[in-house]
Amino acid sequence: MNKFLLFIFLFFSFLSSATEEQKKALLKKVNTAVSEHQKLLAQIELTEFYESYDFQQWQTGVQQLKENFKTVKNQKLRNQIAISLAKNAFYLGNQEEFNNYLKLVDFQNQTIDRNTLSNYNFLKIKSYLFETNFSAAKKLAIQNLIIARQSRKNRFIAESYANLAEIYALQNNRDSAYICASYSTSFGKRSDTKQSLFKALHLQANIFASFENYEAAVNKELQVLQLAEADNNLYYQVLAFQGVALYSLEIRNLDEASIYLIRSKDLNIKLKDNRVFARNTLIEAGIFMSRGKFLDALKEVEAIQIYFEKNKDFNNIGNCELIKGIIELGMKRYQKSLIAFESAEKCFTHAGNLTSITIVNQYIGEVYLAKKDLNKAEEYLKIALKENEERGSKNIKVQSTYKLLSQLYYQKKELQLALKYQFLYLEFLEKSTVLGSAATVARMTEGNLREERERLIEFQKESIEKQKKEKEIESLQLSRQLFIAGIIIGLIIVAFIFYILRLRQEKLKQKQREMELSQSLLRTQMNPHFIFNAMSVIQSYIYSNDPDKSSQFLVNFSRLIRLILENSPKEFIPIELEIEILEKYLQAQKMRFENRFSYSIEVADSLLNASAMVPPMITQPFVENAIEHGQLHTISGGHITIKISEKDEMIQIQITDNGVGRKGAQKTKKMKSHKSMAINITKERIEIINFKYKKQGSIQIEDLDKTKQTGTVVTILLPLEIDKP
Repeated sequence: MNKFLLFIFLFFSFLSSATEEQKKALLKKVNTAVSEHQKLLAQIELTEFYESYDFQQWQTGVQQLKENFKTVKNQKLRNQIAISLAKNAFYLGNQEEFNNYLKLVDFQNQTIDRNTLSNYNFLKIKSYLFETNFSAAKKLAIQNLIIARQSRKNRFIAESYANLAEIYALQNNRDSAYICASYSTSFGKRSDTKQSLFKALHLQANIFASFENYEAAVNKELQVLQLAEADNNLYYQVLAFQGVALYSLEIRNLDEASIYLIRSKDLNIKLKDNRVFARNTLIEAGIFMSRGKFLDALKEVEAIQIYFEKNKDFNNIGNCELIKGIIELGMKRYQKSLIAFESAEKCFTHAGNLTSITIVNQYIGEVYLAKKDLNKAEEYLKIALKENEERGSKNIKVQSTYKLLSQLYYQKKELQLALKYQFLYLEFLEKSTVLGSAATVARMTEGNLREERERLIEFQKESIEKQKKEKEIESLQLSRQLFIAGIIIGLIIVAFIFYILRLRQEKLKQKQREMELSQSLLRTQMNPHFIFNAMSVIQSYIYSNDPDKSSQFLVNFSRLIRLILENSPKEFIPIELEIEILEKYLQAQKMRFENRFSYSIEVADSLLNASAMVPPMITQPFVENAIEHGQLHTISGGHITIKISEKDEMIQIQITDNGVGRKGAQKTKKMKSHKSMAINITKERIEIINFKYKKQGSIQIEDLDKTKQTGTVVTILLPLEIDKP
């Protein structure tokens, strides 16, 4: 009843599985492609890689290639994409999409490399098989084998022999199929990839099973299983378990079939391959049917048929309808059974599956036999027998036909014919090795399960030992890590302490520098030359017998000296005090030069009202320069102006004079060194204030009249500090 299940797999080709190393290499190839052409070729290669490795990624890649195919104009690249999409459609069983993409391949006026030609020929061979054109398929397969041998790549040679083996199997040419399958395995062993060997062994098992040599078939699948487990190849482990389950079902070893099917399903949870899931579901339906659980079998088939219909897989849609027909036959619902068989025949005709068409005819004959419509039963059973004999089939399908014909002619009272087919049936049973294979296959599968359990126990022991060693290593690593962490923490603490000490040292240096600046400023402000001149002025007033002026000058000068001595060490002083110091200083200088220059001081009311603060004596060096080097006492109408205002939340001080200017001042060396030192000290004071208060104070010196280069304007920007009571 379940012989048709074997042929579900004859139209599936299994690609090489892949490793993480291959995946990384292909991803790198995609990411490092320098042109769009190279990138698309790399994406094709990556998508074909995912076919037997990651079903979801494969589907995503196929969809992306379909989108690319719509926009690509280069015919050579379109050929590459079309071949890949046709191959992907074949693996899904979508014959319609397969033919459509294959027709879009056009090699006119193009040079074809061997690899591309080999891939195209592979698809063309499958196309001929869909059309049951075995002679054309064989001819092209031989040509492809010659191309593969010229390439000297064992992987391609193995695939070429696999194509020939499949063709011979479909023609029931057992010896040639066996030889080509053996060659495929031989070259697969010498291939550059282990997956090529897995594929060849899996095909060899399929070929053996197609001729009902189930012992050899199971033996090959168990070889695939052991090699795939050693290589950690999940895909071929799943296929090997699936194959053993199918072959065990064929010879009615239902317990072994269930066990191996469960193993395949459990592994596929990780693999997540919908095709594997679909095939497993069909096998499970076959097991349910063999156990007489028709409703469970029907439920499984109806659920999975949706997947095949979505992919337009007519061959497997036909298989689902065939199973439904067998179930309805078993439940004696003959009319529903015939409807299902007719639907199955249409699907198999569309897919070119002659073997399954013969099976359908046999079952239709069995339905009519059950309905007592002996003439219809005879018609369909003879069609099935003729189709088997034309293809030279001598397997168990012929046996079933003989048995049914014997029953038919017995009911028709044609005892001679009934006896004839009964003898043919018994003769076939004597020659058949299928029934004898059941016990041998059972021992093989049970032995493999026992070895698997022993391997599992051994693996668990090794795993426990490995875990112990890993724990010891982890303990040593933890101790080492703690030691290193302690050293690092100690270094961090030392570095932090060093940083604090360094910071304190910097602060001490800064204070020391401020004190030195304060002393330097005091020495500058207490310029001996200025004091000497002041004493000379007092002396001249005494000689001229002018006690009022002498007294006025002396009072003003003594107040100035006191203000300088009291306020020089301070960081900031009120702006009113700074103005008073400037007033006293300017009055002393004005009396000294007998009022030959004038001055004015302007202060913004907002600064006075806000009790603004400024560094002490910050303007004095520039006022002194204006008087001494600007030579205000030698020119007519000499004037110095001091303006203090607020600008962008800072204090702006401008000292303007109409003296000889900087260029004119260079003609005299008078007080030159003193001037330079005073200005540098002031600049350094501003830098310290900027660093301390995170401000952008500055000094800018330029000519008042840029054309004549006379007069000087000094602009000082200082942080705005407010006196807080």
